[in-house]
Amino acid sequence: MTMNEQVWSFIRWTKRFTREELFVTTGCERANANHLIAALKMAGYIKVTATERTPAGQRRPVYELVRDTGVKPPRLVRSLYDPNTGEIFTPDLEPQAPGLPESRRRPRKCGSRS
Repeated sequence: MTMNEQVWSFIRWTKRFTREELFVTTGCERANANHLIAALKMAGYIKVTATERTPAGQRRPVYELVRDTGVKPPRLVRSLYDPNTGEIFTPDLEPQAPGLPESRRRPRKCGSRS
């Protein structure tokens, strides 16, 4: 199972989570997980539903899955691609026609720098 699949499985299983829970549970690098969380949030897959306080008194967002399209994780490929629906969310966040050109089918996996 790729790191991206682990992260998506965690999000689908928990439904509500914090960044820290995601980092600790999946082992995903923080920078990559933050990038994925931002993309999922902008594309409408997750949203902030609450905040909670850390033991140090800082506020942190609690995310909730609001768009579960299936087992296959959405992929970051210069945009967000959902293999379950074929939708592509470009930086302007508008869904595009299903399918990607062959040259763009290599997803960046969470935890990798390629």
